Amino acid sequence: FEGIATGATSSEILKAHVLSHSDLIPGKIYCGVKACGHLDGGSVMVDFGLGVKGLIPKLHLFDQMGESDYRTKLQKELFSDGKKVDVKVLTVDAKTKKCLVTAKKSLLQSDGF
Repeated sequence: FEGIATGATSSEILKAHVLSHSDLIPGKIYCGVKACGHLDGGSVMVDFGLGVKGLIPKLHLFDQMGESDYRTKLQKELFSDGKKVDVKVLTVDAKTKKCLVTAKKSLLQSDGF
């Protein structure tokens, strides 16, 4: 089937800004990305859609780090499954399908990484 193009008209695909990891751009801010899971170490997974996922390391959830019951509760509330968050892509490797993003407000507002 070489040289044959395929297409799709699913509304999910037509509305998607990201179809694969190669569409993610380091330094770009993506708004309304769904949180989709918490990892044991405190990191959070996000879903850009169509199975393209990224990782927010624990150090990139908030501008200031701290350990407390309040912080844990806040993290679970702000990054609960299905909750929409704004993230900035830090690094992406399309070959291994790995993407690191940040949710730090200070980095979302800055032009650099």
